[in-house]
Amino acid sequence: MSLELAGGNTMTAEESDDVATLLARSANGDRYFCLVADDDGDIVGFVNGEVKPEDEVVPGRDGEIETLYVAPESRRRGAGSALATAAIKWLQDHDASLIHLETWLHDYTVQNFWVGCGFELASLRMVLSATEDALASHPQATNSDTTLKSTRMMHAHLSDTDLACQSAVYWTGVTHEALVAFAKAQRTGEEYTRKQFLLLCALSESGPTSECQGKTMSEMRASLPISSISEDNLTVEAEGLVQRGWLTKENKDGENKYRITETGCRIIAELLRRGPELRARLHNGIDGADYITTVKVLQQLIRNANSVTG
Repeated sequence: MSLELAGGNTMTAEESDDVATLLARSANGDRYFCLVADDDGDIVGFVNGEVKPEDEVVPGRDGEIETLYVAPESRRRGAGSALATAAIKWLQDHDASLIHLETWLHDYTVQNFWVGCGFELASLRMVLSATEDALASHPQATNSDTTLKSTRMMHAHLSDTDLACQSAVYWTGVTHEALVAFAKAQRTGEEYTRKQFLLLCALSESGPTSECQGKTMSEMRASLPISSISEDNLTVEAEGLVQRGWLTKENKDGENKYRITETGCRIIAELLRRGPELRARLHNGIDGADYITTVKVLQQLIRNANSVTG
């Protein structure tokens, strides 16, 4: 399982002993490996795995990356990427034709890390825990409504034929979850919902000046790019912004009108300033024409779905 330790905590003495065991095992033969990241003599991370014996039926050898760990104080300094690169090279040097690993289903941070190393989603593996004790031992995989736990297996070779057979429902769902997780991870201390972001955008053009008459909820809703959001739903979101001091509300002629505050303007300006940078990160490696084609395909999928359900 290619995971950081639960909660990203520092290794315990017992877990450090496990690393020593892995190092000892890797020294006895060419099947297993355990590589460490060193910082002035201190081990700050490790990665381990193995290359499987060649199957008599399927040609080639599979390589597996089992665990990659970097101490919390040494993260975001390149140690994780260096360990991943070294692990991939070790497996390739030992004739692994396919390299795979597993991550927890909703651990998008880890998944995005490995995607950045060249891995791709290959399949969905589902496991049914037969006992409560077995399920309790894997808290990251539990769900309050079910004992079904899943992991995603990712590897570097997924053919076009395989992709053509996969479900659009699955991939659009995975994409939505990954993008939402990405957006949440970019927030710099200020929590807000997507609907609140849209409301701030709708009011930011007029600014916080006293000359601004404000907008009613109906006026704001009409200017939003998504018409399916109910007015009542938006009102709840707007009230949250009023409580935080990002919007003001004033009753005029029996209607509530909202205006953005200086704080709200500052928040939205910072979000919009970072927009191009975040878009560039998301679109890295995606050709503009391919992106347009993808959007058009999604639009056609929506039309096809609506024609069936309508």
